[in-house]
Amino acid sequence: MTCTTTRYIVSIFIILLLGITSLTYAQSGTTSLRGTVTDSSGSVVPNAVVTLSNPEISATLTTHTDESGAYQFREVRSATYMLAHLKIFVVITTL
Repeated sequence: MTCTTTRYIVSIFIILLLGITSLTYAQSGTTSLRGTVTDSSGSVVPNAVVTLSNPEISATLTTHTDESGAYQFREVRSATYMLAHLKIFVVITTL
């Protein structure tokens, strides 16, 4: 093989290797989760605290629902989670 042919083969190999490597980095290990919190009558629940947790990977994420009861978790690591919600009630006492 000539030096030019060897360089050509090595260049093609490097380009293919970089292409394959970039494809593996393009796959993300995260996902997103969204939903709506409703009560037993089907009405939306605004300002509810929504918690996503997985004790196995020590992950706890918390968000609040908006005025339409919607919530969203972004960039959640792939795993099995428990989802819980709690309506916040605030009591203000004036003296």
